[in-house]
Amino acid sequence: MYLEEVPISIQVRNIYLDIIDSFEKQKDVKIVISYIGCFSKDLANTLSEKLESILLNDDLKYQMIKRFFSIVLEGLQNIRRHGERDEKGDLLGFFIVIRRKDKYEFLFGNLFNAKEEKDLKYKLDQVNSIGEVEIVDEIKTRLEKNQFSSKGGAGLGLLVMRRKSKSILKYDIYNLTANQKLLVLSIEVKTS
Repeated sequence: MYLEEVPISIQVRNIYLDIIDSFEKQKDVKIVISYIGCFSKDLANTLSEKLESILLNDDLKYQMIKRFFSIVLEGLQNIRRHGERDEKGDLLGFFIVIRRKDKYEFLFGNLFNAKEEKDLKYKLDQVNSIGEVEIVDEIKTRLEKNQFSSKGGAGLGLLVMRRKSKSILKYDIYNLTANQKLLVLSIEVKTS
């Protein structure tokens, strides 16, 4: 079912608010940072800097912060490179980081063309189906081939996020219009 008469930006905001609300109802969850709106390179840098200062105050080991940043940078780049624009021409998306007792969770939301759903699911399922050794081998193979897509990547983002998180990439897809959908990618990283 599509809500064609409801602007995409309102639908995305409602999904974002539902996600935030579900976290706020959980006792063991703290929302570390959240943003919804238009994405630009400058915004990605600002969000990264703000998150860095928060994480440094969380008494995390340097190696853990480096892992987090690899995931965050890849996720924000995915929104910028692969996100579709809304009805106003804005590159709309969201970013949420939550902390639980023994892990952090990173959520990235972006619009995508409905025609790409099958391919996107296939890529995510493929990345989730391989082990850590195969992930490293696949990254090396793609770098050696030196082949880049029209969007400037070598298809490494999902692989890097999976490798750095050491967990599967959870995802939900929301139907917005006949032509656009919303991907919400969720990545957990244990801190212990």
